[in-house]
Amino acid sequence: LTGRPEERDGAAAAAGVPVLGRLTDCPSVVFAGRRRVVSHADRLARWDSGRTDRVRAPVVFAGRRRVVSHADRLACWDSGRTDRARAPSDNVGSQHVAQQVVVNSWRYRLRVAWYRRIRRYVFMTGFGGRRVCGQKQVISSSAVFAMAAWRWTTAGLLLLCACCLSAVSASNLDTMHATTFVGQPGSHFGYTVELIINRDGNLALVSAIKGNSTTLGDYVHQPGALFKCRPQIQTNQCTEVRVDNSDKGERVENEADGEPFHDLHKDMHLGMSMVVQPGPDGRVIVCAPKWKNQLHSSTMYMLNGICYVLDHDLAHSDALRPLLRQRQQVVPPNSEQPTGYYYAVAEFGFSADISSSNELLVGTPGLIDWTGSLVKYIIPNDTSETLNLKVRGLLDPGKIPRIQQYIGYSVTSGRFFESMGPSMVAGAPRETEDRKGAVYFFTQETPTSNSLRVQMKKEGEQMGSYFGAAVLGIDLNNDNFSDLIVGAPFYSLKETTGDEGKAYVYISNGASLSLQPGQLMGSSAPGARFGTTIVNIGDLNLDGYPDVAIGAPYENDHGAVYIYNGGKNGLKTIYSQRIDASTLRSLIPRPQGFGISISKALDIDGNEYPDIMIGAYESDTAYLFRASPIAYAKAWIEISTGRVSSKTPKCIRNNVYYYCIEVVACMTYSGKFLSEELGFSYELEIDSKRADKQSPRGGFELPTKAIATSILAEKPVRMGVENCFSEIALIDGNVTDLVTPFEFRLSFDLADNLKREKRSSFCKDCPILDPSTVKVVTNRTAFQVACGPDNVCNADLELKASIEGHENNSPLVVGKDSTVTLNVAVKNREEEPAYLAEVEINLSENVDIVNIGSCEKKNSSTLMCDIGNPLNSNAETKFAVKLGLTKLKKKLEIKVFARTLSLDVDRSNDHVLIALPLIHHADIALQGSASISQLIYNKSTDIVPVVHTFMMVKYYDSPINKVAITISVPLKIVGHKANFMTLLSVIADDGSRTKVGGSCNSSVASLRKRSSSTISPPITRQRREANPSPLALLDGHFPAAQIKSLTLDCSGAECMSFTCQMGPFADKNKVAKIELNMIINVTRIMEQVGIPDTVDIITEGSLKILDETEFTHYVKQQPKQAVIVTSLNKEGPPAAPSLAWWIYLLIVLGGLLVLMVIILVLYKCGFFRRQAKEDLERSKRESLAASSAPHSPTTEALPSIPSDDPEVRRSLLNSENP
Repeated sequence: LTGRPEERDGAAAAAGVPVLGRLTDCPSVVFAGRRRVVSHADRLARWDSGRTDRVRAPVVFAGRRRVVSHADRLACWDSGRTDRARAPSDNVGSQHVAQQVVVNSWRYRLRVAWYRRIRRYVFMTGFGGRRVCGQKQVISSSAVFAMAAWRWTTAGLLLLCACCLSAVSASNLDTMHATTFVGQPGSHFGYTVELIINRDGNLALVSAIKGNSTTLGDYVHQPGALFKCRPQIQTNQCTEVRVDNSDKGERVENEADGEPFHDLHKDMHLGMSMVVQPGPDGRVIVCAPKWKNQLHSSTMYMLNGICYVLDHDLAHSDALRPLLRQRQQVVPPNSEQPTGYYYAVAEFGFSADISSSNELLVGTPGLIDWTGSLVKYIIPNDTSETLNLKVRGLLDPGKIPRIQQYIGYSVTSGRFFESMGPSMVAGAPRETEDRKGAVYFFTQETPTSNSLRVQMKKEGEQMGSYFGAAVLGIDLNNDNFSDLIVGAPFYSLKETTGDEGKAYVYISNGASLSLQPGQLMGSSAPGARFGTTIVNIGDLNLDGYPDVAIGAPYENDHGAVYIYNGGKNGLKTIYSQRIDASTLRSLIPRPQGFGISISKALDIDGNEYPDIMIGAYESDTAYLFRASPIAYAKAWIEISTGRVSSKTPKCIRNNVYYYCIEVVACMTYSGKFLSEELGFSYELEIDSKRADKQSPRGGFELPTKAIATSILAEKPVRMGVENCFSEIALIDGNVTDLVTPFEFRLSFDLADNLKREKRSSFCKDCPILDPSTVKVVTNRTAFQVACGPDNVCNADLELKASIEGHENNSPLVVGKDSTVTLNVAVKNREEEPAYLAEVEINLSENVDIVNIGSCEKKNSSTLMCDIGNPLNSNAETKFAVKLGLTKLKKKLEIKVFARTLSLDVDRSNDHVLIALPLIHHADIALQGSASISQLIYNKSTDIVPVVHTFMMVKYYDSPINKVAITISVPLKIVGHKANFMTLLSVIADDGSRTKVGGSCNSSVASLRKRSSSTISPPITRQRREANPSPLALLDGHFPAAQIKSLTLDCSGAECMSFTCQMGPFADKNKVAKIELNMIINVTRIMEQVGIPDTVDIITEGSLKILDETEFTHYVKQQPKQAVIVTSLNKEGPPAAPSLAWWIYLLIVLGGLLVLMVIILVLYKCGFFRRQAKEDLERSKRESLAASSAPHSPTTEALPSIPSDDPEVRRSLLNSENP
């Protein structure tokens, strides 16, 4: 179904086919603040633009490149940016071809999920295009169509002579005279490049994966094209190579499976991968992974992919279509295999490589639901035979850990293990659960098997780094075992930049692979994607070890290629050459995408040194870089006299007395494929170390009898022979400076190198010096004093060095010790002088040299100090060096060495190591004061202006960069809407007006009522009545008329809190302040709570040092909290308390009740009884009773009986004998 999207969707719905959803959003999920990984469907959002590239490119989030995996990078497809993200394609072109399928009945029974996957991946077409949301505006799809009107003709591709770099190349690839090939704009010319030599001569093969083809016809939209270009300057054109010999739409029988096919060439990306078989008859394989095949029984187009095999002369081609089996495209549910897409979106030809045993390996990253795999062919030696399909790429379904790994994204091979034989290696950049990527090592199950077995797996280290995007098997150290280099172009050093890229080197010892120490990251430039391309470029410098080129196609938005040399220990981690696209000058200024492709090396100019091609697809250009021969040269100086003395020969010139010294300068060189004799230019200088050039102490005698301080000349030098020449140095016999030694310096270079920039073309036989060549050599002599009969001077330099004030290695305090003085003392304890005695001082990083005294700065961290020539016996030299420590971060480390040309008999005392830790001594105290601390008020008091000032006082020496002070100001009484406090302004300033600097974040100020919790709860305000009473209750529920003392702080009032940041505090005792200008509305307080005797209004402040983690030691903690109180006191004495009448009544009644209870209790206890009175009354009664009775003799004669004891009385009365 074709046409506009709405027409396609309507037709599809009418046919009963699920409608294609057009995804337009680019949602993302942030994982740990790093890479943005989106869902599988979301990654394919904005798919319709048709710009497909070899997606090694990330999605751009927040203005920077951010990669997450193949499909993730393909999100935001409409942005117009194409990158070599090299992801399996999901788009056929900008015409939005969306072939849907009318399939057999069993296909309709597939689950809805499978239809969704069809929708998302296959039939929106083709899985992979290499495109993402980029930062740059690149030609949009509509512009590509517009440019397509310019027909692709042979004359449309011009061969242009490249211009020069601004500086000489660092290695032997000549970047000053590169040859540039330019293709049609927007065709991605240069996406893959190779070099070949056939009967047509030396050729450069360049693919343009989005180019129009003259061989397939103008009606085929951008199928891609392959071009052969001649490097010769005179032949300034490229011609298209006919790759596909079939007619468009012809049905033919597949030669292997007998399956019919109906192919679709449009947008098939011919040349996405290309490889040339080594040898004089080697074949050329060029692949189109987006070649589509229409099944004969349906309208479905399968993204099977195709590879074309061309003979060495590019005259004949065969097609490889191994994945055409109809029943293997989509496996139905009733199959023994898991349901899914097998061959349907395999993208055969996404990557390719030829092994040393002539086996063609082709990557199929879309095989088996994008699990991926590879296909192997045997290339016969007979060029007339076709390739033999050996492995169709099947994996054991039960051993597939997960789908969508993209196995086959990159392929290579090699003999890594002695016990396993050759292995096939395939990158899987989306393997592992967290998408760290992996590399698989495969072998065939059996020699006749069609399936693969996993030998081992190497996993990446960072999510989304695309580990495995590029792989290379290469024997770096010549031990007959292949080593492995794996690229991870989206490896990120930190979150704020990212996508620097990284390459991993695994060295084989025949039994295992171990990761080589050291990092390969190029220049670590953000967004460079170093490791996108990794290629074996052979032995570029002919040192016997292979070299590697690694591309970073997006470095500085232009691209760069790095050359690394192999060696006996593996790959050297420091690159020998960096080719920067931004420094190339050509008709295409500052090309983009440079390094997306690099050819294998091939010597095309006949100088026995290999040459390479580099593609810059975003600028539709390709560059040919030729290698220059390398000469390994060395030079040295010999002086006839070790020391100038009275025995030195003397001579007279122009009536001037001189010491005569013969100086011999020698040079030699070696190398491969060089001329037997080369011209060297040189300059020989005398007394080059002496600063006073105006008063020379000597010179060289020229043939003209003149005396010069230097000789500049050019001489022929024979290879492998010590070529020496001598000059007579004349030293003034009356010289007074006997301390400074005479230094002779020889600087040299190839004479041809000086003429290189003036040449208009490349010189294939003009060598360059090896980059490691030392081009400046020195030797020196000095005045000598006799040292005994053996002429051997025995000295003993005793060195003492210390930091002034820190002789006991006490710590340095930041701020206090901003400058220190290094005191050095050297004493010669032997009996003979020490000649050319000197002291070397090595300083740690970030130490500034303030005053070097008599020393000489060798570099930013090394001082050389002459201490005597000679330093006589028992003589002592002292000097001081002043050092600045303001940039020092960790600790101060100084290494001091004393040395002499004399024989130092005791080396144990000639070196000192000073290591002083760096600590911080600093603190800040918070204090507060009020302009009005006490105020008398009455009913007539209205408003009162007041200023509360918080002061920050810094203590001790170390600087404090920034502090934060949080201030809370009470504004309103809880339960009332109107504020009693108005905050007019907040002024943050330094009390001394030296601009400590500060700012207050008033935008985040908020009202709050503080609770006991560490998190303030939200404020809930009660709705006030229409006419509030002056006795409105406070939060504590006490009547306003009864309040005697009121505290208004953040515990009893609603506050506004804000934070001020102040700093830096550099000086000791530095004071900064924050002034709060406020107005207190006393009238409103009285309206709301009455007239309390005392009202305390409190502002609170707390301070925090923001850079406190840097402080390793505090001398004493200072207060960090402060409160400021303004008290309002009512005028007059305090009012006497008044009680209600009913309270008095209650008191009286209570007292009476208590009295009655007491009386009752006493009564019950007999407190009110009188015992004596009762006895008396009883006695009287008895007496009266007795007097009224008749008299008897007995009773009359009885005496009176006391009545105190009734029992005694009764016994007496009743006694018969009283």
